[in-house]
Amino acid sequence: MQLEQVRAIVTGAASGLGRCFATELARHGASVAAVDVNTSGLEELTAELIERMTANRYPHHVAEAVRRMIVGFAGYGFP
Repeated sequence: MQLEQVRAIVTGAASGLGRCFATELARHGASVAAVDVNTSGLEELTAELIERMTANRYPHHVAEAVRRMIVGFAGYGFP
């Protein structure tokens, strides 16, 4: 399955199921925005993904990260 046209926001991406989802989505071609409060785990994940694929990391409080991703990653703005 190829997901080149897919943009995914994955919360909890530094470990567990979030990490699995982020890795698999990126492996299949999706552009992944990984979010987690665990900055060291997020750094590790994105270093791994950037070596092989495209990934962006957002080490912020989740609510603020989602707002930033929607503005920057998806191209939508908020007042």
